[in-house]
Amino acid sequence: MRSTCDRAPSLIEAVGGHRDSGARVLKELYFPHSPFLQAKIKYGSSLIWRSIIWGQELLSKGLHWRVGNGLPICAVQDKWLPRPSLFKVLALSSLPSFTLMVELQAVSGGWDQGLIRALFSPVDAKEILALSSLSSRVQDRLIWYYGNEGFFSVKYGY
Repeated sequence: MRSTCDRAPSLIEAVGGHRDSGARVLKELYFPHSPFLQAKIKYGSSLIWRSIIWGQELLSKGLHWRVGNGLPICAVQDKWLPRPSLFKVLALSSLPSFTLMVELQAVSGGWDQGLIRALFSPVDAKEILALSSLSSRVQDRLIWYYGNEGFFSVKYGY
């Protein structure tokens, strides 16, 4: 039988690394049923965990989705537009908050331009249509906006 830790990404994997026993222990103790970026401080949390959550808060300020296939990205709630500090749509659209990016794709595979123009503000629609079209072969991934290669470095914390 596989443990929760085997089914869900570890703390280290959540930020682009690999599994180790320390990360598995932290996952089991502090966020067994949620992704790392949704983990919180619990009553009685260790100083190590409190420090990690401080880093998580910093990390989440600069992370955003690089759109690939659009399957896990929520068009209204998630950070995915290359727009510093906000990364989200500027104007609320008439889309339900749980609409996935993949639902904005035309049958031909590119963006459904008419739908995007109808649902989003002109500023948001222009930015969305400027992005590469969704690709079923490329997975979406979280990247660090402020680094050249999309990776977080400790120096960004200072």
